[in-house]
Amino acid sequence: MSSPSLAPVKARRLVPIGVAVGLAIALVSTLPASAHVTVGATSTEPGSFSRLTFAVPTESKDESTVRIEVALPEDVPFRSVRTVPVAGWDAQLTREDLPTPVDDGHGGTITQAVTRVVWTATEGNGIHPDQTGLFTIAVGPLPHDEQELYFPAVQTYDSGREVAWTQEATGGVEPDRPAPSIHVVAAGSGTASGEDSHDTASAAADHATVEAATSDSTIARWALGLGGFGVLLGGAGLVIAIRGARRSRDIAT
Repeated sequence: MSSPSLAPVKARRLVPIGVAVGLAIALVSTLPASAHVTVGATSTEPGSFSRLTFAVPTESKDESTVRIEVALPEDVPFRSVRTVPVAGWDAQLTREDLPTPVDDGHGGTITQAVTRVVWTATEGNGIHPDQTGLFTIAVGPLPHDEQELYFPAVQTYDSGREVAWTQEATGGVEPDRPAPSIHVVAAGSGTASGEDSHDTASAAADHATVEAATSDSTIARWALGLGGFGVLLGGAGLVIAIRGARRSRDIAT
């Protein structure tokens, strides 16, 4: 007579376990996914011209991004910087005298260069919650040697809050607020270079940029799915407990 009573006891133990697991996973699913400002390049070959596309996701659930400022390298400045129009946004280039003239790699020097680009949303526009904005500039030539180029960015919300994506990676560890960057490295044979390279490779690079920008939303969907699974698990434990209790009453009668 004692062994049948073990079933409802075990069933009752499943209830808090299942509910606890469900709540824990559901809690994880509600945590905001980290969405960095990133940059993709149509060409990273030394000496080539490239199109840089900055992906700017809005992490906030109740604010919109209305301004993005990107600093360009001054130690290896670009001779040419041109913005690509974005509907609903104004773009401004800041050109400054360089502290020290830089060899342009062609026997000349660069004394002035564009040091920053600022995009500002026009009235009624912006990057709203759950949206990602794409901002593109055509630059060149890239440095003639292999190196990492950083583009520190500051993202401003309509509340006035600023988020600085300005930290450089050290020791192979990604910081909390990494600056967008590209790695200039020689490509394999057959890779286009020169001023037309950003046109021939634009489709592939823009696709890669969008994939990088949307990876965080994919993670969020997985977390939401796991949270739902946890809730179902808790519900299953409750059903088992109820059935076990009924069986116990039937045996007792």
